[in-house]
Amino acid sequence: GNSRKLDGSSELQQASPLRFVSIDGSHELDLVASDADLASRTITDFGVICFDDFCNPEFPEVTLGVFDFLRSAHERFVPFAITQKKLFVCKREYHDFYSSLVAHSELLRRIERKSISMNGVPVVLLRQSFMERARYEVLARSGFGGLNNLFY
Repeated sequence: GNSRKLDGSSELQQASPLRFVSIDGSHELDLVASDADLASRTITDFGVICFDDFCNPEFPEVTLGVFDFLRSAHERFVPFAITQKKLFVCKREYHDFYSSLVAHSELLRRIERKSISMNGVPVVLLRQSFMERARYEVLARSGFGGLNNLFY
């Protein structure tokens, strides 16, 4: 739902603190900022925030909103992993733990991993080849997404 309407709601109070927050709502700058603010206030110490459509050229305001959030919350939240269109963020004290987990995960063994830097923080870039991504999309859209496990 709209994060402005959830703020302070009894449902949110009962659900907090949250372990994983996926922000995949509005693509407007002010609502991305509102979503990020709400996530940062309701997430547990070891929680992860995932921003969808990050660096997606169709939704530039998402990217602007995420960078604004990261700059303003730099002392508390930092990115640890990035994919083609998602950015994963955690509290600063858990950065090394999550970065290492992603960088050395056996589950991700077939996905290329590379260390990059965002605002002076090392981030693990996870990159699939075009053919692997195309295969995944075709199988998933055909109802055979489970077959992807055979390839990974």
